[in-house]
Amino acid sequence: MTERNCAEVCQNGCIEAANGTPEKCPHYESMLQARASVENTPFDRLMELAEEGAAESRLRGIGATPKFEDLPEDLRRSLGG
Repeated sequence: MTERNCAEVCQNGCIEAANGTPEKCPHYESMLQARASVENTPFDRLMELAEEGAAESRLRGIGATPKFEDLPEDLRRSLGG
C-alpha cells in the first residue's frame, strides 16, 4: 500500500480516482464501508444525525473561551496587550 499524506496530496480530490484507479487509494475499503453505511441508512435518520451534530457544534462553541488575539484591538489594548 502506498504511504501518503492525504491531507496534503488529496486536498483537491482523490489522486487515485483522478488516475482512474480509486481502488489503489489507501482508504478505499473505508470509503466503501462509509458509502454503504450512508446508503443503507434511512434519510430521516441521516437528517437526525445532522441535526444532532449541528446542535453539538453550537453548544461546543457557546462555552468556548475566545483567544486574546481574536478580541477587538481596543479591548486588547484596555487589557494591557
